[in-house]
Amino acid sequence: MEMIGLAEHACILLISAQAALSDIRSWRVSNVWILVWSAAGFAFDILFFGGAGIADRCIGAAIPVILLWAFFMFRMIGAGDIKLLALLGIWLKADGILWCLLFSFAAGAAISFARIMFYKNGKERFSQLGNYFIRLINTGIRTGYDVKNAGKARVHVAVYIFIGVLLKVVGVY
Repeated sequence: MEMIGLAEHACILLISAQAALSDIRSWRVSNVWILVWSAAGFAFDILFFGGAGIADRCIGAAIPVILLWAFFMFRMIGAGDIKLLALLGIWLKADGILWCLLFSFAAGAAISFARIMFYKNGKERFSQLGNYFIRLINTGIRTGYDVKNAGKARVHVAVYIFIGVLLKVVGVY
């Protein structure tokens, strides 16, 4: 792999690792940090490719926003997670962010399933999900996830995104 590819991989690994650590520590990813790395992604393209990939980077940033907007509207994913994925879309571009989404959500599903098995709370989790949809259908109100009482059910989506990026860096996709 050439130096530019290595630099891009180092950047996306650093971005996703820092976001995962921030999510674990505070349940937040800094907006300033997202903006700085977004600008760096576009500057990287201009510096090394003369700006030839700017449109593809913009499309890469838009894909997670478009695909995950409904999940955000139903409060199933946070804005910070979508912003992180949009930032990674700038670096991975359109094709890369689609694979990153696929592998990140697969990692999230696998780990969540393992957690359900470990904590033996599958009935409770699926009951809460069913109650969410019943409440939504009956009232039309999108209630947020009860994070204060979520306990072992709450997940750090940025960790799953980090796993998706790690799979990119090691060559899975």
